This record gives sequence, structure tokens and C-alpha cells, in this order.
Amino acid sequence: MYKIALLEDEKEYARALEKTCHEVLGRLGFGYTLQTFLSGEALWQAVEDKGEQFDLYLLDILMEGVNGIDLARQIRNSSEHNKKAAIIFITNSRDFSIAGHDVEALNYLLKPLDTEKLANLVATDYNKRFRQEYWLIDTGAEKLRFAKSEVISLETTGRKVEITLVNSSVLVPGKLTDLIKNCPDLVRCHKAYAVNISNIRKLTRSDAIAKTGKVIPVSRNFYHDVQAAFILSLRGL
Repeated sequence: MYKIALLEDEKEYARALEKTCHEVLGRLGFGYTLQTFLSGEALWQAVEDKGEQFDLYLLDILMEGVNGIDLARQIRNSSEHNKKAAIIFITNSRDFSIAGHDVEALNYLLKPLDTEKLANLVATDYNKRFRQEYWLIDTGAEKLRFAKSEVISLETTGRKVEITLVNSSVLVPGKLTDLIKNCPDLVRCHKAYAVNISNIRKLTRSDAIAKTGKVIPVSRNFYHDVQAAFILSLRGL
């Protein structure tokens, strides 16, 4: 369930904004909850005192009391979940765009809201959080679908390739080079190995260590390519 917090201190505009959000979210067709707050203090109380967790914060900036930028900083520092939450500021002015960089705002929407832009932002964030991404591996004899988050590495074993998953492994016919063509995050790290860079937690000059603890060898010829991909993954690119 996609959970959204809407903060707007002008009651009439809050109602209008709430209606717009329901129209946009209803059109997108996924499950959600929308909770409206009329003050930054009320939202902060829900987050800090009641332990509420939201996936998306739609925050007005100019309000009485705490402003949206300062509140966003408090939210970011409140929990691991909120470090990853999406924040969209709603404002009458473009002047705040630089001030919000340190809270990694997803975007700024000017009043009145551009509903198409809001829909695109929400859909992108939702898909990033909840839609599972799959890889299709074609062995020639059959096509196999694997959840990207489950794949750790591929290893050449004789005339077959062993696909190591988080909780199991699968042996399939084919060549490593052919099998990784449709899997963008699989990076060749050795003559006989490729790793799913998004599941690597540590990289040394000789090994890639997966989140599961599996150690995959990295050869000197492939190290710089693996390093570059690993750095990009840490930046979320």
C-alpha cells in the first residue's frame, strides 16, 4: 500500500488539493492511502510520536510555524524509512528550489498543480518502490524469467551457466556472454563470472561480496568496469 502525507495549512486549498490527488491516484489505479495535515506540527507529531510512515510527502513550503523545508529535514533524520521517502514540495515560488537540495526533494510543483506532472512523479516513485523488475534469460531452448532483486551472479560451469539466486541456484545451458545480453545490471567481472551489481555490498581489488555473503572473483581485466558500475549503483544511478 502506497502511503501519502499531504501538508497544506490553508484549509480550502487543502481540500482542493486533496481532491486533485484522489483524482490523479484513482487514475493511476494502485492501492494507496492519503492523509491530510493542516500544520507541520500535526504531521511531525504523526511521524515522531505516533510512528506513522509515509512513502511520499507532499509538503507546502510557506506556512505558519515550521516551514516545509525545515520539516523535510526533520523527516529525513527521523528514521531509515524516511531517508528513502519521496518528498515533493508544493509552492507559489521557484525561489526555494536550491534550499531543498539537502533533503533530496523529488521535485517542486507550483500552485496551481500541474496534474499530469504530479501523476508522472507519483507513478515513477510507486513503480520504483513496488513494481518488481524482471530479467528474461534466453537459453535457446527456453526463456526463463528471474526477479532482478533475486539474482546474485552467473558462473560458467562447463557448457552450462549456474545462476545463483538469493535462496537457490539454477543450472542452464548456454554461454555467459549470450545470457547476460538482456540484463543491464549484470556486469562481467571475470572470464567465468558476471555479477548483479545492485546486489553487491562491497568491492575489493579481487572480489565482489554480495549481500548474501557470497564472494565472486573479480579479475584484473574487468576490475575498472566493475568499480565504475559499483560507484554508480551507490549513487542510485
